[in-house]
Amino acid sequence: MNSPKELLTIAVEAARIAAQPLKHAAEGYRSIHMEEAHDVKLQADLESERKIREYLNEKTDFPIIGEEEGGDDQLLSGDQYYWVVDPLDGTYNYLREIPQCCVSIGLMKGMEAQLGAVFDFNRDEIFTGGIDLPLIINEQTHTPRWAESRSKAIMTTGFPHEMDRSPEALNHFMQLIMSYKKVRMIGSAALSVAYVAAGYMDVYYETGVKLWDIAAGLAFAQSTGVTVQIKHWEGNPLHMDIWYAGKPEFIEST
Repeated sequence: MNSPKELLTIAVEAARIAAQPLKHAAEGYRSIHMEEAHDVKLQADLESERKIREYLNEKTDFPIIGEEEGGDDQLLSGDQYYWVVDPLDGTYNYLREIPQCCVSIGLMKGMEAQLGAVFDFNRDEIFTGGIDLPLIINEQTHTPRWAESRSKAIMTTGFPHEMDRSPEALNHFMQLIMSYKKVRMIGSAALSVAYVAAGYMDVYYETGVKLWDIAAGLAFAQSTGVTVQIKHWEGNPLHMDIWYAGKPEFIEST
């Protein structure tokens, strides 16, 4: 088996290979493959995942769980290494040419994140980290600095397409976020966790995210000591609610 540093290099290279045509909006990449009420899939999602899978399969023999082609969710309860791939996180941003989207690749063993890479190809900013690995941003070791208190903290959150949008749920959500200094919704869960790990923001909360949204970020928590609380959805281990905070006191009781 490759060393962790070698595996991280493989993850980074896979992300870079997939990101090149994304960055330059290759022909047909912004064409809509599927659209429903609160979700959209582009040809870019499919092509990006195909490129990532080809490269990872060439370099390793680990199984893959990806947003577009799926995978075996039994891997979450096992002890086998596997890749978790979000080929384009922030798809609607990408469609509308909002420059907040990324490629995210994590390596996991059961539910323990081993290492990960998030590549923001618009800013040419790549985050990496994992067990016994520092958080590195663009080849520079990075130490996060979080707010001193919740009253000065920035929360980042979002509205995934499966989120409960009932008046009761939205009222609870509004009450939840009122104790933070600022709230940001950037449209990419993978970037949100990367930003908290880096100390750009302080706490991330979202319901109904998928494992591929946050797998790399879970690895960054191994590097930085971010506090993570996850609640899996009953009957669907790939769906979960997450708190991801620079300091435990930033987490609100739900």
